[in-house]
Amino acid sequence: MKSHFVLATFLLLLTQALNANLPEAETLTRYLKAIEHIQKYYPTFSQKQLVEKSVDTLAQSIDSHGKLIDIKAQKDLGQQLSGQFKGVGVVIGHHAPHFVIDQVLNQSPAEKSGLAAGDHILAINEQETAGMTLKQLMSILATPDQRGFKLMVQRKKDLFDVRLNQGQIPLSQPTLKWNQNIAILTIPSFLPKNFTANLYKLIRQINPQTTKGLIIDLRGNGGGLIESGLALCNLFIENKTITQVQEKGTNHTKKYLSGNGQLFPNLKIILIVDGQTASTAEIVVGCFKDHKRAKIIGSPTYGKGSIQSLIRINQDWLLQLTTHHYLTPNGHSIDKKGVAPDLILNPQELEKAQEKALNLIKIEDV
Repeated sequence: MKSHFVLATFLLLLTQALNANLPEAETLTRYLKAIEHIQKYYPTFSQKQLVEKSVDTLAQSIDSHGKLIDIKAQKDLGQQLSGQFKGVGVVIGHHAPHFVIDQVLNQSPAEKSGLAAGDHILAINEQETAGMTLKQLMSILATPDQRGFKLMVQRKKDLFDVRLNQGQIPLSQPTLKWNQNIAILTIPSFLPKNFTANLYKLIRQINPQTTKGLIIDLRGNGGGLIESGLALCNLFIENKTITQVQEKGTNHTKKYLSGNGQLFPNLKIILIVDGQTASTAEIVVGCFKDHKRAKIIGSPTYGKGSIQSLIRINQDWLLQLTTHHYLTPNGHSIDKKGVAPDLILNPQELEKAQEKALNLIKIEDV
């Protein structure tokens, strides 16, 4: 029944194209003929499956974040926003021709197994990933399997195997600790439910009269909800542009502005970032940097400055495509470039970045 629905949809498009534009009609005709020939020699695939696979492959070939998403699988996002979810704890991107781990979630099975952002996945359970779609790889990792998964991983020039099992993954809330009169705010993610409410509870502990400085640690923060990032910027930046969103293929931009009443206009702030600081976290970094509201230390951020929209195809599928890009307040692109820190730390220094930040505040080099 559903395959008939897909076929009917394409026939409708074909009819419209015949009435409007002959070249488009010819293109659709070739496409449908190709589907028919493939199904003839691969009868185990339904017409619906072939259409879905072709759309998914096309989306991935032209857009590194493009893919076809099963609406049922999309429910996992709601589970993530509820505070925890079950999985292996990796965010994977298809950076053709490789599958690359973009982010490893804190306290996840992937983190415990030693996987890191930037690792290339060459094989899973003895099956090479070359030729797979991102959806196929993620489907394998999402399938409950008590035996776990065996990954062949490439990290720079090193090849090694990793054993991985699914598990419950908590989404860490922000935390605040003190070193004498300097506050250290660690934000692992902008995804957790009630992030803004929990952030405000922590911020209320800061007394601007007695607090000498604030360190915001965004290392390993792969992003999350833009609303959470905007809420953080609103606390420290007043009546200014936080970020700009540019529609892909146009000059149309939308500006997100901060409101009135920043809480700590004179508080010295240092942001710590690394190569896993991405997406919403980079919006925050770009905002603080452009407005010279904080000193940024660490290593260049990841460079995930694109926005993906979910376009409903039918009752079963969503098409994910990159439709917009983030720009910093001064109009700098984040995507594939990242944000450069004011002070670059080498890997050894980056591990002790909080100590470095404490010393900078103490000597007032902010």
